[in-house]
Amino acid sequence: MAATLAILWLVPLAGCPFDPGSKGDGATVYSLIAHLDEAVVEGSGAEREPVEPRMILSDGVERAAIVAHAPTTIQFAEVPIPPGAHLDLGIGTEDRRKAGKRGKVRFAVAVTDSSGKAEILWSRSLAPGEREEDRGWHDERIDLAPYAGSRLSISLRTEGRPDLMAAWSNPVVRSEEALPVLERGAVRRLVDPTDLLAGSRAIATLPDDGPTNAGASPGCVLRTRVKVPPDAVLSLAGQILHDHSSPSGPLGPVRIRVGIDGQDVFRRDLTTARGIMTFDERLPLGDFSGREVDLEFEMCDVGAGNTLVLSKRLWLSRMEAVPRLPRGDGPNLLLVLVDTLRADQLGLYGYDRPTSPFLDSLAAESLVFERALSASSWTLPSVASLLTGSSPVKHRVVEWIPLAQDFETLGERLQGAGFTTFGISANPLVGRLEGFDQGFETFIQIPWARAENINRIFLDWLAENRGQRWFAYLHFVDPHSPYDAPGSFRNHFTGTGDRRLADDDALEALANSVNTGSERIPFDDGDIEYLRARYDGETLYWDSQFRELLGELEARGVLEDTVVIITSDHGEEFLEHGKLMHGYHLYDETIRVPLVIRAPGRVRSQRVSRQVEVRGVIGAALELMGFPATDPPLPNVLATARGEEEPVVFSYTNEADTPEYASSILASAGDSRWKYILRPADGVAEIYDLLGDPGEYVNLIGDRPELHAQYDEILTDWLGRAQLSTEPTSKLDERSRERLRALGYIR
Repeated sequence: MAATLAILWLVPLAGCPFDPGSKGDGATVYSLIAHLDEAVVEGSGAEREPVEPRMILSDGVERAAIVAHAPTTIQFAEVPIPPGAHLDLGIGTEDRRKAGKRGKVRFAVAVTDSSGKAEILWSRSLAPGEREEDRGWHDERIDLAPYAGSRLSISLRTEGRPDLMAAWSNPVVRSEEALPVLERGAVRRLVDPTDLLAGSRAIATLPDDGPTNAGASPGCVLRTRVKVPPDAVLSLAGQILHDHSSPSGPLGPVRIRVGIDGQDVFRRDLTTARGIMTFDERLPLGDFSGREVDLEFEMCDVGAGNTLVLSKRLWLSRMEAVPRLPRGDGPNLLLVLVDTLRADQLGLYGYDRPTSPFLDSLAAESLVFERALSASSWTLPSVASLLTGSSPVKHRVVEWIPLAQDFETLGERLQGAGFTTFGISANPLVGRLEGFDQGFETFIQIPWARAENINRIFLDWLAENRGQRWFAYLHFVDPHSPYDAPGSFRNHFTGTGDRRLADDDALEALANSVNTGSERIPFDDGDIEYLRARYDGETLYWDSQFRELLGELEARGVLEDTVVIITSDHGEEFLEHGKLMHGYHLYDETIRVPLVIRAPGRVRSQRVSRQVEVRGVIGAALELMGFPATDPPLPNVLATARGEEEPVVFSYTNEADTPEYASSILASAGDSRWKYILRPADGVAEIYDLLGDPGEYVNLIGDRPELHAQYDEILTDWLGRAQLSTEPTSKLDERSRERLRALGYIR
């Protein structure tokens, strides 16, 4: 096998629009790998093994790639081609037969324009077992300039011996002339239940505040009349989930159609054998500017057993091209979120285990907040609050509701000022479908990718954008469960003794048993300490990779021009209050998180003991980037550091504590001294003295009636600003569970 390219399967991708191995200098405009769910796949190779995006290892470099047996054709429809465009890609093969066998694969890129004219733009054959020049990886650039301004059908074709695996390293359409094109605020939310065609069953309701599930129906047409503003774009995005147990067979084709005044402006047939199919389109409507038009949206042939989810609904927004800010025009911003990182298990917050030596040293030259509280004890509402500055009762990203487009994110504010923006998420819940790509010119989601892979992809993106002023959001998933740090980090704090919980399935079974109160699985204090040590190993691994990341930024001369903010979305429980993992409680182990701001010359290195809320990062970030104060003002942790009034901090979660996963709202309010927790459904309340009882074990609710009354009024008023149900509900319906299984989040 020495004569062939070795491919190492690492992790499935979901919507990854950037290739860490590409050499392009221009802006990413359109990624084919991000739209693989929408592609039509044909050929006997697809029947042998599903065509999926993967991380592959070739020539010592990890690359995002589409991998398939030959022969296969993968057709991407309606690919927009900007001026000066080219297609960047790489090709390589893997021989799955014994060494010495001969064979080759022919790669070809074909295009079909709107008139139906087909043309092969490029082709190359590789015979890795025969010729030296065919071994290894090959980067290619294909000119698309003659097709500028049109939409093409682009096909990736492989032919040859079926035992050869063909890999396309993330094909991306780029343009050196491209500028960020922004959606500057929603002009009108087009979806309204009253607009729906009478008798339609495919989309039963389309509420403004949540995803929409469609039942079995031949299709649905939404009709509405709307005036198209200047520079408008129509946005539509969503997902179709396939029920594998359905007798209807594989999903597709599903047709999406948009018509204006009886003329089709968009039509696409989506076909896939995978469990999830996504679509995310933005249609410029410049030809209709200033006109009042009849608009139709049709989703046909969803099929029995499948579910349609419109994640961003239908929106009319304004388009605006914004010139990029050049490097040196001001500081860059690097926002680092480390998923599931609790503050009290880090050295800078007093932990006795050396889990964070590099972060500890960085804290010595940074602004450190000793008591920073997250908006929630689970990911979706916490991240939404971090990126928008809004509380959960306002943005309503609860119970799996995506972030609405009328909330302006940190990325949108910075991109609107000319920053080049980049986001990458290793959490499968923080992606385009949930609305977290808003404001990011490049947004990558690689579920469960390790920190070293996040670093590599970001640094490669940075190399292509080194001449711009930038904002980057890095969402690391270490040390989220399962606690499986690589190499020696896995057992760094556990020792070499055997433990039955070393198996991830055993850990999950124990957590389910404990958290639901169902049949108990026996465990002892040693088991819990073992899990904590495994978690600490994950933290140490991330810390070592964070050292590598900042070291590389320093070597490139970028670090001193970059403000670095490190925080988390929530912590983790180890039976402090009877639960494992997170999301069930609002005690400090799950909502007290690290918050460190390194900005030499811009903020003073100090430790702030007064309480802050993590959603106040947005105000601090904008201030450090030179933005004027907003009216009304955004929450800003720097205001507390300067000695301004300490805020009352609110947090929110859905509590799940029965075998049926029944859930209800759990909310908290407090300051540096007192914390009040309330379950509104039944009025159960708790209050804790954080100075005398930092572990929150002694409930003083019956001893301090004056505090009970004071904080109950504050918290009830906060909850009353939203129409959130406080009645027990199903935390996850079966379709939501199917989606999370497909993402690898639950089993």
